[in-house]
Amino acid sequence: EWVLTGDLENAGPIEIRLGEKELSASFPAGAARVDLAKDLDEQLDPPQSGGLLVALHLWQRLLRVSPEKFGDLYYLGRLPVVGRPAPCDTLVGIHQVMEARFMFDTETGLLASVESYADAQEDPCELRFDEYRDVGGRQVPHKIEVRNGNRLFGVLKLKTVGLAPAEKK
Repeated sequence: EWVLTGDLENAGPIEIRLGEKELSASFPAGAARVDLAKDLDEQLDPPQSGGLLVALHLWQRLLRVSPEKFGDLYYLGRLPVVGRPAPCDTLVGIHQVMEARFMFDTETGLLASVESYADAQEDPCELRFDEYRDVGGRQVPHKIEVRNGNRLFGVLKLKTVGLAPAEKK
């Protein structure tokens, strides 16, 4: 389980839990929950985010189960990311009924953005990562801008990120 705590900028405190069977969160506007045993495209909580919890789950899944076990995963090429000076290397992954684009900064190798699509005809939930810090031997973003289409859902400013310790090689 990952536990992320901090603030939704200009709104108040948040806590997000990304478990193996359930995703849950408390936001200033209320609670949100996703049951991972059900179709992800029908659980795009919290409202107005385009599926923030599912997008975070897809990111976590890529890291937890490895690219080989994620589902269908392929390299798309280099694509532009808003706010980045150069195009990013992009992997497209399909898990359950969701498509995600994982965009990596070509200079640092860090994840710059995740776009999570529940429907090809709808705007994705976009996560833009910044302010990376070391957490248990891993570089983890502490600022996540969340957008749905042209709407800014909010900026997550993380204070704590609880992860399992990194395995030593």
